[in-house]
Amino acid sequence: MSDATWGRWCDQHHAWECEAQRKGNGWKDQPGPGPGPCHGRVIPGSKPGRCAMHIRKTTHAKAHVRAELAHWTVGDAKDDPAETLLRLITQSRVRAEFYATLLGEAYEAAERIAAAETTGDTTLTEDARRDLDVVLQTGGVAALIGKTYSAAGKDGHIFASGEAVRGLAKLEADERDRCANFCRLAISAGIAERQVRVAERLADTLQEVLLGALDDADLTADQRRAVIAGAGRRLRLVAAAS
Repeated sequence: MSDATWGRWCDQHHAWECEAQRKGNGWKDQPGPGPGPCHGRVIPGSKPGRCAMHIRKTTHAKAHVRAELAHWTVGDAKDDPAETLLRLITQSRVRAEFYATLLGEAYEAAERIAAAETTGDTTLTEDARRDLDVVLQTGGVAALIGKTYSAAGKDGHIFASGEAVRGLAKLEADERDRCANFCRLAISAGIAERQVRVAERLADTLQEVLLGALDDADLTADQRRAVIAGAGRRLRLVAAAS
């Protein structure tokens, strides 16, 4: 389903428009264009297609839900479950590594705050607090974990307290667990074996292509061995780099 299934196509404006008819009475002292089809832009999901002027409030809400569900393609999904799971594993791994890096930086800043407050060095304390706040703002992490504020020191300065660091630690741990769960699902689904089969088919295809090209070139035995050895060396370099 797409927006093109809603409304009436207008060749004049090259757009899907409202299916209602306008009365053409105008508004106050502004004369209307006369009766005829409405050229208002159709609201996605409205059935029949209606524009903002010709749709009821309750129907508008239903249209929004209908259009949102259409993007889900629940009944006509084309995604490969195995490929989707592999993408989720990669995404989760990258996130876990990102959170782990931030957690290390946040822990280091929190340790500096504690040390600086012990010695009473306000300059170092302010620097450490600022660094911690930067960490918690990176990548919108603060919005994910929330921020707990506390007052410390003689000046009662407000800063992100250790609760935020613990929240980041939980976020990182949850992402690691999620990644491990995705990996278990992939193993249970036999995706690893499937990848091996795909790699084996690819290797067989490459071998056939290479041998066929050597036959077409009519090379000597020594030349064939040199080309095959060179191809193998290059494949190993590519594998090592990936």
